[in-house]
Amino acid sequence: MDKTAFVIPKGLRFEQTAQGIIIEHEGDIILQEALGSAIQKISSTKGDVHISVPLQITEILAPRGKIFTEHKLVASRLEAQIIHSKASLYVSEHVLTTAVLRVNGDIETPKLTANGSVTIGGSARIEQLAVEGDLTISQDLICEQLYCTDKVTINRNLKASNIESKGPHFECMGNVKT
Repeated sequence: MDKTAFVIPKGLRFEQTAQGIIIEHEGDIILQEALGSAIQKISSTKGDVHISVPLQITEILAPRGKIFTEHKLVASRLEAQIIHSKASLYVSEHVLTTAVLRVNGDIETPKLTANGSVTIGGSARIEQLAVEGDLTISQDLICEQLYCTDKVTINRNLKASNIESKGPHFECMGNVKT
């Protein structure tokens, strides 16, 4: 059996709250295994956050970095320059990305704000969707408000109450219901 060291770097902060553990660090945070306790928040002020296990959490923040998830993620809030999920995302409050959002599965959230491209491999159920870049949805999109400044591609059906597209191209392969 190989031994690995458990190293706690400078600047790493753990705090136990009634809702779970808060993990804060300036650099990268990599969660490869479940901790055996609820996690309330993961925050990296200058690095990336890598999650290799299914997780339910209040928030993940990496405002100057990336969030990578390999399994289903349930959260209240996500914020990063780049968010890439290999599985579905269920976010109860807000997803904010300043560059790119890529979700290989489905996404559900009341609010998604992206200052870059958004690619969803599954279906999307988003109340307020604002994208300052290209938007690509592989399945259905259901939303109240859709705002996009660039190319919009929806490969199945679109249901939206309010659509504002300022881009040169808007394509929906299925039905559009407003």
